[in-house]
Amino acid sequence: MILPSLIMLMSSYGQIQTQFVTLSLLEKPVQFGQTLKLSCVAENKTIYDLNGVTWSRKSGDEKDVLVFDTLSKFESKYKEVHGEKELERVLKISKINASDVNANYSCEFGLHEAWLFLSLNEKDYVYHPKEDDIHVETAFNNKYSFINLNILIRKVYPVIRSCWFVLNTRNYSSDGPTKISNKGIFFELEFVEQIPLQGQGKEYIIKMICLIGNASYQIHKKHYIINSGENNEEGNNEFVDAGFIIGILTGIVTTVVMMIMYICGKNRCSKNAYGVITRKNEADGETESSYL
Repeated sequence: MILPSLIMLMSSYGQIQTQFVTLSLLEKPVQFGQTLKLSCVAENKTIYDLNGVTWSRKSGDEKDVLVFDTLSKFESKYKEVHGEKELERVLKISKINASDVNANYSCEFGLHEAWLFLSLNEKDYVYHPKEDDIHVETAFNNKYSFINLNILIRKVYPVIRSCWFVLNTRNYSSDGPTKISNKGIFFELEFVEQIPLQGQGKEYIIKMICLIGNASYQIHKKHYIINSGENNEEGNNEFVDAGFIIGILTGIVTTVVMMIMYICGKNRCSKNAYGVITRKNEADGETESSYL
């Protein structure tokens, strides 16, 4: 006869628990590179007070103790804290990576134990690409009628299925990735997109937004001004960063002012109340005037 205290229950999510201890994943989805939290809850205080909590990980037939009575095997990786509930203990796994998933974890209050298999899935885990994971090339053709975007996302999870572009206030749907490659548990995607423009000499804010898991994430955003020069070859990158143009204009203005100050210094210029610069012509003794 099986005693009630030893009865084990298994859920469809790979969760095994006694009727006195429950183990679950907190704060889903978990972002790779951040902290994963496991919640272990005892049914009553008697069980909660049994010799502290032991956290373990099982791979194959080997069981590796991670934390015993708050003492961590790797303090930089595993840490146990009190949970928000009265009879809850929480295991924090820092900088979650591919090796931390698809594994069994357990928590024990004395003889009462619960297991949870952390299965990699699109619902519970996500990786949002960082700036270094994204490479964007822009070009235009047909006399500034279209912008061509070549976008490479080197690392993402789960695979992106839906994206759209925002050109100023107008939305354009994406045809989806042209190439998908596996990089371990992560994915690499390439997009080739063509978006209609409104001609040269205009300013644009271009954004690319994708659905990663169940949330929208901005992949790319930049402010561009189309160079209106007529000698540019079709297909070259004709987009100039607005901040770069402002920097050039500021430099030109500064140079002109410095040249005026230098000329005035050599010719002893003076400025009257009307904003007119005057200097003495030493050859004929007359005064020359100019407006500043």
